Amino acid sequence: AKGERRRSRAIGICGVLAACGCSGLAGAAMEALLKEERSSLPRRNLQVSAVSLLLATAHMLSSDAQRLWRGGLLQGYSPLTYAMVCFDSTGGLLVSLLLKHASNSLKNFASPLGIILNCLIARYYSADPASRKPPPRQFLLGTALVLLALGTYSVA
Repeated sequence: AKGERRRSRAIGICGVLAACGCSGLAGAAMEALLKEERSSLPRRNLQVSAVSLLLATAHMLSSDAQRLWRGGLLQGYSPLTYAMVCFDSTGGLLVSLLLKHASNSLKNFASPLGIILNCLIARYYSADPASRKPPPRQFLLGTALVLLALGTYSVA
């Protein structure tokens, strides 16, 4: 087909490895920043969120400026969307507290558990009845592996 893209497994694996490396470095840097006593936790949260806000705004304006002017910033949001935004925001604040008072490796377990919980809530409270079916086996296997890793880490 004309619009079909050619996919490369090697490029995909390199992309995943780069994302994992960046995530690990960002986690270590964030832990170091939060464990410093020079700044308070709310100040660090504001610093990190300000950078994220600037990058997200630049991307949003570069890709969807026309739609934003016509429909507004929150077009298409449903009550479920607002609930998920609040849920994710609370999760981010909890992760920063966890980093401040625990370790980066413990945060690495909190994030997947939050994602799993968020997926399950979105699935079962969706307006579309077709999406309310039980999760696929791969999702259940991934959830089991995350819980097994968490249990192994807790015992060790």
